[in-house]
Amino acid sequence: MDCERIILDCDPGVDDSIAIFLALASPDKIKIDAITIVMGNNNDVDLLANNACLLLQMCNMSSDIPVIKGANKPLASAYHGHSGIQVHAQNGIGNVKYPIKDLNENPVEQYKNVSAAQFIIQHVLANPGVITLCAIGPLTNIALAVSIGGEK
Repeated sequence: MDCERIILDCDPGVDDSIAIFLALASPDKIKIDAITIVMGNNNDVDLLANNACLLLQMCNMSSDIPVIKGANKPLASAYHGHSGIQVHAQNGIGNVKYPIKDLNENPVEQYKNVSAAQFIIQHVLANPGVITLCAIGPLTNIALAVSIGGEK
């Protein structure tokens, strides 16, 4: 049986970190093609992207899975993420310090000129009927992809 290829669209706080770890722990069932970042648990997409990169580095996967930054604000209202910060803390991961000194491989750099919405459209169109979009954060990147992609 082939494994399910996914784009994991998330806002890496404590909950999404566990989801990333679980997906990475199931390589015979799931292949993460990319992690796209959306604001949610925190409105700093750079911080959230860094959290995803740290998780990947801890699992020795930092050069295999790109991390693409996306929406940094909601489409229709102001950000009221106070509860996200109260639950996930300032750094989005309970203020836990990872045992990694620095990010020596940053998969974000490869796609720094592409938004998450653009990447989603390009990757899904390049792999028709193959990619599953697994959105576990706010759906802002998905809404932007649908609005940009139109009938595609």
